[in-house]
Amino acid sequence: DHELVFASPTDDFDAQMYLGILAKPSEARSLSAALGNQLSILREMTETETLESTVLTINGDAAERVRIRFLGPSDNQIMLVVDTAVLQRGDITYAIELTVPEPLWHTGQQVIERALQTFKFDQ
Repeated sequence: DHELVFASPTDDFDAQMYLGILAKPSEARSLSAALGNQLSILREMTETETLESTVLTINGDAAERVRIRFLGPSDNQIMLVVDTAVLQRGDITYAIELTVPEPLWHTGQQVIERALQTFKFDQ
């Protein structure tokens, strides 16, 4: 797998935000299956709640997106939100994923929307 992760510059776990862009060989035949694969490890570790699920276009490519919420591992029991969009191009699956504490979702939403709007492939 290849991934690029941007982390917020804070040591406070309850205020950390992560934006990741991942690329790996496609194992799934559909976007729904690719999205399920991307989130399967998280869903196996903890109970999650789906907040939103949508189909969208990212720079001309079909994509599926889901936003889930779960209880984070910190002592303060902060709920975390993971917003993930996947698209497949050729034999590669790309995932754009944001993890943010729920109290910071207003900022996180701006981050993921900007990432989705500006994601593109060089020709």
